[in-house]
Amino acid sequence: MSKLKEKILKKIEKKYQDKIITIKDLIGNKKPSLLFYYLANHFYYLLDNDENKLFSETIMKRREKINKIIKKYGHSFLKSKQVFEDRNELKYYDYQEQIKLGENVVLDKNILEKDEGANLKKDEIYIWIANHGFKDDALATVLSANKNAYILFGSLPQFYNTIDGIISWINGVILVNRKVASSRESSIKKCITVLKMGKDIIIYPEGVWNKCTDKLLLHLWPGIYKIAKETNVRVVPVIHYKKDLHKNDIIHTVVDDPIDLTKYNEKEALTYLRDKMAYWTYLMMQKYGKTTRDELLKYHYYSVEAWEEQLKERIKTVDYYDPEIETTADYQTKKEMEYYKALQDIAKIKNITPKNAHSIVMARKIIRNNFQRRY
Repeated sequence: MSKLKEKILKKIEKKYQDKIITIKDLIGNKKPSLLFYYLANHFYYLLDNDENKLFSETIMKRREKINKIIKKYGHSFLKSKQVFEDRNELKYYDYQEQIKLGENVVLDKNILEKDEGANLKKDEIYIWIANHGFKDDALATVLSANKNAYILFGSLPQFYNTIDGIISWINGVILVNRKVASSRESSIKKCITVLKMGKDIIIYPEGVWNKCTDKLLLHLWPGIYKIAKETNVRVVPVIHYKKDLHKNDIIHTVVDDPIDLTKYNEKEALTYLRDKMAYWTYLMMQKYGKTTRDELLKYHYYSVEAWEEQLKERIKTVDYYDPEIETTADYQTKKEMEYYKALQDIAKIKNITPKNAHSIVMARKIIRNNFQRRY
């Protein structure tokens, strides 16, 4: 990097001194792109913690008109074709699969009817929440919403170094630096402000891509409940499924009915939402995700090796990926954090004896196979 660019980077870092920890928050582990110098200088205000400075009704109205263009031509920018699923067809397919397994199930006659789509109202404000797992799911969610919705955007290197940042800003965006506590807290206030001004928002409550081998959905961050409770706005689950997340397979999407979270306490609401989204993920996986052992493993001997290769390929689809935040920003309970910390401490033990060898080997294996925290 030239001395001039280094000097400019230091100026930008100083400009963002109360908004970031280091310049890596904005560029990740890569060199800044040519776009970075423009975007970083013009969009630093998006990380201000004062939500009253960021939004105006005039600009919001302009974005409504722009959103119509995004809705019309946005599908051509998706690398994969997006198909909106008939929910009753998915339920009927599940019913047939259960019959094949010999299970005693009763057919709900409603699932024989065509799904008329989610029960949405054009004049109602919504919080759209989507599962998170591949690069195009952001645009796919924008195209799933029935009107303009501001995106809560937390991948700062991707925002400040690629065209995604410009497109998100044009659409309407709420930036959050997930590494800074004050930014996380203010992002909730910003979402509430946007909703109170009459605009929808889009949130990915898992916080990061789901990279697990054993979870249909990660635990949801409680911010979604706080926002819904404060504004009394209903939540619309949007669930995407692709068989191969790093390839150009079809994006299957379910848009479900709005949910009133104010009827539940926080734990009940988050559990219900997660179960609801996992249910549709499972039904789409059941219908479209069938595979064979040979297809899954390819030339690998173990399934964990095959999954690791898939993750590497999926991450390559993102121009700017910040492993520091993407491996730590999933929601964990206090017990889960303490357990993982204990495993890390055990795995670091160098003085191996016959008494502790088994514990050390098991701890290292669990950490190595925790793909969520490795990638």
